[in-house]
Amino acid sequence: MRTQREFGRRAYLPPLSLLVLLVVLGIGVGTAPATVGTGEVTGRVFEDPNRDGIWQSDEAVMAGRQLYLYGADGSYVGTTLADDTGTYSFPGLAAGDYVVECEASGLRQDWVPSTTGSADPRTDVHVDGSATADFGWRRIVRSTDLSAPLTTYVGANGVRIEMFNDALAPGALYDDLVSGSLVGPEASSVTIRFGYGDSSATSSGAQETNGVYSNYGAVVQIGWASWLNTGQQALFHEYGHAWSLYYAFIVQQDPTLSSYLAARGLSGDTRVNSSYGWSAREMIAEDYRELFGSASATGGGQMNPDVPLAEDVPGLRDFLASTYMHAPKPENTAAPTISGPAVRGQTVAASTGAWTASPSGYTYQWRRCDAAGANCTAIANATASSYVLQASDVGATVDVTVTASNAVGSGSATSAASAPVLPATATATFTGTLTNKKTSQSFTLLMGSGDAQAVLSFAGSSSLVLNLQSQSGAVIAAASGSAPVALTRSVSAGQYRYSVSLPQKARGNTSYALKVTYVQP
Repeated sequence: MRTQREFGRRAYLPPLSLLVLLVVLGIGVGTAPATVGTGEVTGRVFEDPNRDGIWQSDEAVMAGRQLYLYGADGSYVGTTLADDTGTYSFPGLAAGDYVVECEASGLRQDWVPSTTGSADPRTDVHVDGSATADFGWRRIVRSTDLSAPLTTYVGANGVRIEMFNDALAPGALYDDLVSGSLVGPEASSVTIRFGYGDSSATSSGAQETNGVYSNYGAVVQIGWASWLNTGQQALFHEYGHAWSLYYAFIVQQDPTLSSYLAARGLSGDTRVNSSYGWSAREMIAEDYRELFGSASATGGGQMNPDVPLAEDVPGLRDFLASTYMHAPKPENTAAPTISGPAVRGQTVAASTGAWTASPSGYTYQWRRCDAAGANCTAIANATASSYVLQASDVGATVDVTVTASNAVGSGSATSAASAPVLPATATATFTGTLTNKKTSQSFTLLMGSGDAQAVLSFAGSSSLVLNLQSQSGAVIAAASGSAPVALTRSVSAGQYRYSVSLPQKARGNTSYALKVTYVQP
């Protein structure tokens, strides 16, 4: 889908009108230009198996190769052919700077220049008399084993580059990458594989836990054929995938790219993600190439002709270079929850809930609410992740507000209310034996407000009497009968007395056990 071009030729092919003019004037396209000075560029085209950039007599020449000469401004000057000895000449040149390019048809897939200092089959020359520009070609060495790249290079920014052919030096590819204007901390999460296959693609992924993404990694693959066709356009488009998805997952915590689509004016556009060209991920990768790629990567049109060029979208460059790369404040995606029994004296604990934007810390505030979970007020000093329910919480509910923070800001979310808090209960057990001489026994208890439940078990008598007395000695509840005798009474907080007695005329020894369950004061 990218703009295609033959490597190195797009800017320098002579226009048709000039070719026609050369023929009319009797100047063959395969000859050097008319004499306009006394300078000359000469050279040889040859196979260079020892890669030293110097022709030796035992090295084959490449006769018949076309050579193109351009001015320093890219204007066409002339064309010539290498003769049977591989040599060529451009005579009659005015002093100045020129570019010589060697025809590469049939060579580029398996050969690369050894004399130009790059994979480009062209070189700059300065003419002031005579100048030489040789073109040696060497075969490309490849590895087809994904686990065995020819060389590996780790850049200063942490990007890892694995070379599977030696057409380029890994350091040269790194220099190409950092010649762009927006390579940042995402680089340490990226591996670039060069020359493993012909096509270019990027794969990436991140670990997701409770809606939070981490552990991002990306592999950028730049194919040799793709590099020949589009050069650094391929590099910066594919790196644009790795760059944009790092910030989508790790910083924005939004792999849908919603903030980017809003900045590009495409929110709600039904064409988004309807086709390859309309893929949000492809569009942001293209925008990265156009806005932040190297000088040779930014041109060439764009994949989707139905959207404006990135540079024509107001504010898009600033958004991608600033807002998009910085974490937003946390937003809650799952409310906090409360665990633990809603009973006075028990501990309840809060979860943090789930948040976007990787919060760096949390704070808590417990609140006391009415029985319906409304009319809440903050509980003084209840700011830990757990809280011990107090007497004042009995009958009420509690909830907790969690505030998540990062370097940008904070966000808050509140849990659902607990169940109404129940009073804490205690159990007291009293035992004894009643006789003819000791027909009654009593026991004192300090009880809180609520139900007091007493059960009297006994043996040795057909019946016993159980009384509950207030602090003044008044009987406020009584029960009698055969075992077990049960007595339940709602009381206010205070001190009370239980008494166990034999009925009148009862004889013999009676052992008993009185168990009282009551609200703790």
